[in-house]
Amino acid sequence: REAGSDVLFRDEGRNSEKAQRCLRYVIYRALTQIEEATSQTAVMLEDTFPEVDALEEVLQVWFSPVEEMSATRIAAMKFLDEAEAVKSREVKSSPKEM
Repeated sequence: REAGSDVLFRDEGRNSEKAQRCLRYVIYRALTQIEEATSQTAVMLEDTFPEVDALEEVLQVWFSPVEEMSATRIAAMKFLDEAEAVKSREVKSSPKEM
């Protein structure tokens, strides 16, 4: 019986070593897949988010018409204010009819 138990323990030791190797391989593969996924995600994010220079260029393209519109609005307000002032002066300077 003792010889049989020695064989059994030896087999369990081999199975334990085999299980450990298998577990190490599974962990290695999982880490490799995580690294690959992380790398792919980083590349996708780089493709998704443009560089700062490109964003600034888009902002300038958008901001230029906004500046023009604002300048036009200010000019229109000045014109209307001046027109209102002229009208007001004309009303004050014209003789009142009774």
